[in-house]
Amino acid sequence: MKKILVTGAGGTAAINFIRAIRDTGEKIYIVGTDCSEYYIHLAREVNKRFVVPRYSDTDYIKRLNEIIEREDIRFLHAQPDVEVGRISEDREKIKSKVFLPDKKTVKLCHNKFELIKHLNENNLPAAKNILIKEEDDIRIAFKELGKRIWLRAIRGAGGRGSLPVEKFSHAKAWIDYWRGWGNFVAEEYLPGRNMAWQGIFKDGSLIVSLVWERIEYIISHVSPSGITGTPSVARIITHEKVNDIAVKVVDSLTHKPHGIFSIDFKENESRVPCVTEINPGRFFTPSYMYVKAGVNLPEIYLKLAFDEPIPKLPKFNAFKEKVLWIRGIDVEPVALRI
Repeated sequence: MKKILVTGAGGTAAINFIRAIRDTGEKIYIVGTDCSEYYIHLAREVNKRFVVPRYSDTDYIKRLNEIIEREDIRFLHAQPDVEVGRISEDREKIKSKVFLPDKKTVKLCHNKFELIKHLNENNLPAAKNILIKEEDDIRIAFKELGKRIWLRAIRGAGGRGSLPVEKFSHAKAWIDYWRGWGNFVAEEYLPGRNMAWQGIFKDGSLIVSLVWERIEYIISHVSPSGITGTPSVARIITHEKVNDIAVKVVDSLTHKPHGIFSIDFKENESRVPCVTEINPGRFFTPSYMYVKAGVNLPEIYLKLAFDEPIPKLPKFNAFKEKVLWIRGIDVEPVALRI
C-alpha cells in the first residue's frame, strides 16, 4: 500500500488533490498536515491528521520527518506554494520521496519579478513589469506600460496584493498600505482571457497536460481587483498557442523539467497569451475538475512519483470531454458537459 503525506491538507487545493487520489479506488494511506489547528479538521478524507509548524519555523522539516518516520511515509506532496518552496530548498533532509522541479527553477518561479524578467529576456510572451522600489518607479511604469497598470506582490498566491490603477496617487497609497516598496511590481494590464496550463514532466519529458480557462472567481466582489485567484467558474478548453508557449517557457527554465508546472496566462490586447506567473511542484486548486474531464492528473502524478507504469496519454489536451466546473463556498462543485 502506498503511504503518502499531503501538506496544507485543510486547504481547498489539497482537498481536491486528495479527492482525486481517493477516486482512483486504489488503497492509499494518506496523512494530512496543516499549520492551522482549525483547518486541519477540513481534511476529512485522510487516514491521519497532524498540525505542524508554519513553513518558516525552524522545526518545520524536523516535524515533517517525525511524522514521515512514524507513519512510514514513502512520498510527500506539498500543496501550498510556501511549503513547496521550503521543501524544495531542504529536499535532501526530507526522509521520503518528493517529485519537484530543481531548486533553481522553483526559486525563480516563486519570484514573479525575476520570472517575468527571465521570460522577457528569452523573448517569450509575458506581462511586462517594473519593480517598484521608489515613487519614480511608479511614474516610469505609467509611462512605459500605459495609462492603466496592474500592481501585485512579487510573492504569494490568490492574487495577493493585486490592484488595477490609473492614478499615481492610488498606486502610491496602495504600495504604502502594503509596505510593498521593493516587494511589488507594476505590470502591463492584460485585458483578455485568463487561462491556465497544467503539465507533468518526468526526467525532461512532458508526459501529459491540459488547458482550462477561469471565467469567474470566488467572492470576487470583496476583492479590490475583482480577482481572487480561485475560480468559481472554470472550463476545460483547447488552445494550441498556450500549449506551444507553455513548453517553450518550461524549456527556458530548466534543461530537465521534472514534476508539475502550473502556468497562468492572460491575453493582451492582441489576444496573445502572456505568462503572468508559474506555480511549480503543485496542482491548481480545481484539480478534481480533471477527474470529471476524464483524466486524473493527480493519479498520473503519483504513479510517476512511484516509478509505476502509466496508461498511454496524449501530451496535450488530455481530456475525454470538456466540462464546465462550477463551485462555491460550502457547496459541492458541479461539473457540466459543454
